[in-house]
Amino acid sequence: MGAYPFFLTGNGTYHSSFTVQAGLAKPQQIPATVTVANTQSNVFVTLNAEPFVPLGPYAYLSAPATKVLGFYLTLSENAGVATRITSLKAVGVDLTGRLAALYGDSLLAPMQSRTAVIELSTNLLNLPEPFNFTSIDVGGQDVDSGAIWTRSLTLQVRNLEGISD
Repeated sequence: MGAYPFFLTGNGTYHSSFTVQAGLAKPQQIPATVTVANTQSNVFVTLNAEPFVPLGPYAYLSAPATKVLGFYLTLSENAGVATRITSLKAVGVDLTGRLAALYGDSLLAPMQSRTAVIELSTNLLNLPEPFNFTSIDVGGQDVDSGAIWTRSLTLQVRNLEGISD
C-alpha cells in the first residue's frame, strides 16, 4: 500500500489501495482515489506551555511591567486555503497593529504555519484565584471566499512567582 496522509485535510488528490479477501478467494487489490477540495480555511492556534524571559525590548505593551514573559504563538492553516489574519488580542491587549511585525505578514498561505513571540507583562497575567483565566483571540478572513473566522484560547495562569528576571 502506498504512503498516505493520516488525515486528508489539505486540498489535493490522494491515491492508495486496500486489499479485500472473502473466504478462500484470492485477495483483491482495490485502488482508491480521494479528492479533497476545501473552500474554507482551518486555522489552529497554539501557545507553548512554558513561558520564558525574552531578551528583546519590551515595548509591546503599555502597562508597566515588573517582568515580561514571552510565549510562542503559532498560527497554522491546515485546510489548504489561503487566509488573512485580521485581529490578534492577547490578555486584553490589542496586537492587531503589530501583526506584520510579529508574523512578517498577515497572510497565511495554504498549509503554512507562522510563529511569533508574544510578550506579556506579568502585571496583566497575575490575576487572583479563581479569576486567573485569560484569553488570546485571533480572527481572520479567507482570501478567496471572504469567510470570516475566529479562534480563542483560554489560559489559566498559575505560579508566576517562580519566573526569574
